[in-house]
Amino acid sequence: MHVDNKIRVIIKWFEDNPGVYPLKSENPELYTFISYIRNRAKKGLLKNSHLQMLRSINFEFNAQDQQWYYRFNKLREFMISNNGQLPRMGNRKKLKEYDSKTGEWIDENRKEEYFLGKWIQAQRAKIKNGKIKEYRIELLESINMGIDGYKRKWDETFYELYNYALKENRIPELKENESLHDWFHRNLKFYDNNKLNNKQSRLFIGLISLLKSDFRPKKHMTWDERYVELKEFVKSKNRLPISHKIIKNDADSLAYWLSIQRCDWRKNKLPLEKVLKLEKLGVVFKKIDHEKDWLEKFANYCEFKKEFNREPNGWSRSEEEIKIAYWVYYNRSLYKGNYKNRQIPEHRYNLLKSIDFPFKEG
Repeated sequence: MHVDNKIRVIIKWFEDNPGVYPLKSENPELYTFISYIRNRAKKGLLKNSHLQMLRSINFEFNAQDQQWYYRFNKLREFMISNNGQLPRMGNRKKLKEYDSKTGEWIDENRKEEYFLGKWIQAQRAKIKNGKIKEYRIELLESINMGIDGYKRKWDETFYELYNYALKENRIPELKENESLHDWFHRNLKFYDNNKLNNKQSRLFIGLISLLKSDFRPKKHMTWDERYVELKEFVKSKNRLPISHKIIKNDADSLAYWLSIQRCDWRKNKLPLEKVLKLEKLGVVFKKIDHEKDWLEKFANYCEFKKEFNREPNGWSRSEEEIKIAYWVYYNRSLYKGNYKNRQIPEHRYNLLKSIDFPFKEG
């Protein structure tokens, strides 16, 4: 086929496939001819008439430019299909769609998304280092890729959190949304230390205005400050603090702090001088036989059910009932798998099952 006719084939291809170059696997003849044309153009051996024909369709004489446009078009298609969202990356080894043992992708779509994300990362690095052509920057901006990835991500997260605070008048708890919770406290430190830019700082003030006055985390107290607080409590109440909750207490509560001291003592992590100071306030330290302790609480639970015909209440005024309620909560949590690398031993599970223990609430 004459060169003129072959070039017309290329033009026809681009009319049917705008901005997309043929792959070797789908059209080997056209793929090979395009390589030939580029090689001739590089050596200055291509006729002016042929150059003009190809330039009329914005033909890329550089193979690297072709690959760039291929990725650009793939990104544009992805963003159109996903309402403007950029492709996700993440740690490849931790992705469920990637088998880190075999080094193979299980999901081809997720693979394509991941490598598009890597391509975006490379473009941002080139822009930062001034190693990209200006027209490419304009093309990337035209699809709202976000030249500054950190700024785009900051803005997206800010408005997600702002809309939440607008509705709830608070930031989400750690267990509700860990990423938003952590993002707020991290940027709160930046705000306090004047490390946000002017626009971010003004936006953050708007976010804070939606929150209740106690949005800041409580000041961390030293051991000695906690001890003085405990001493004042014992002096005024004539007893040690106890918890009235079956869930984990707030880290600022005296009862929880005291339980941590006992735990440190059992692990030989509490200095003797601190042990002696706490004992003066009536704190008792004793080693725990976990099996014996569990069985005794099991027996107490059975007696409680027999006497009152109900489950123990973690909000009771009875300290003994609270202990039993916490034991129930602990065993339920083990059954649900809420504790990492911990589960109910089989002999305990069988014993609980024999008394129809309510592993699920309600």
